[in-house]
Amino acid sequence: DWARGIRCGASSRPQPPMSVPSATKGGELFVPYRAVGLVSAGLPVAVVQHGGETFVTASLGRTFQIYNCAKLRQVFVGPSLPAGITALGAHDDYTLVACGTAVVVYKRAELVATLEGEHTAPVRHLLAMGSSVVSVDATGLLVAWQLPSGEVAGRLHPGFAASALCHPATYLNKVLLGAPDGRMQLWNLRSSKRVHEFEHGWRAAVTAFEQSPALDVVGVGLADGRLLLHNLKFDTTLLELRHTHGDAVRCLAFRTDGQPWLVSGAASGALHVWHLERRARLSLEPCAHEGGVASCHFLRGRPELLTAGAAAKSLP
Repeated sequence: DWARGIRCGASSRPQPPMSVPSATKGGELFVPYRAVGLVSAGLPVAVVQHGGETFVTASLGRTFQIYNCAKLRQVFVGPSLPAGITALGAHDDYTLVACGTAVVVYKRAELVATLEGEHTAPVRHLLAMGSSVVSVDATGLLVAWQLPSGEVAGRLHPGFAASALCHPATYLNKVLLGAPDGRMQLWNLRSSKRVHEFEHGWRAAVTAFEQSPALDVVGVGLADGRLLLHNLKFDTTLLELRHTHGDAVRCLAFRTDGQPWLVSGAASGALHVWHLERRARLSLEPCAHEGGVASCHFLRGRPELLTAGAAAKSLP
């Protein structure tokens, strides 16, 4: 069952397990578990696993806070930065913070490196890949940096400013890029060469990627409200779902405890829960967050969903 979640403006004690309700009673599927407070400036949060514990990093404008997801207890507050944070990332013990044209790397409270000198425009996306981090700026330049040395491992420009990116599982040195015009391309970071351009072209901006529990299959979210399961190996769309009224997809999350569920966060602030085997929507929470949903993330192997709103000072 899925008896616990986190949403805006609500807090309660953990509820007892319950059966999955019908779509007509979708709101009951989301049982508020615990709320942090006004701790997010509206950027997507960064989530990382340490053993059996999960930690989330949220931006507060020019600083950041790290919380333990078990009790949403604050464990660290970052230093004040010279400019507003534009993107966050996390990998092992490292916290990655984009600030203007630089990426600042912390290991707990220690400043490890400042990655700079490559970007001439603000960094918009960060992606942790093994022992490296990928940064993408507003012009579309993509740079791969080694951690913790900060050495540049690769750079490329796909010809557009990526609107979404992800590292498909088991695809060594590969990054999947989505474009504002609907293109989707796979690039090799080491060789800085395009491996494949997917034939479909979605005719709508790619707004979100998420690796599914199945190898070669990723979730793709689009600005026109469509969400797709696409097999990268065979360049085939396995499933297409759609938000009502063309509500743009902002984020995606797959449940990883054996249940074939996908959650999609929308620009309107709604959360949609989909049953992939039934190819149907299980539930809709229309007002999960004011200003849109910036992030949604299932805790690994558990029926617990973490969400963050896109409006300033929204609740994760």
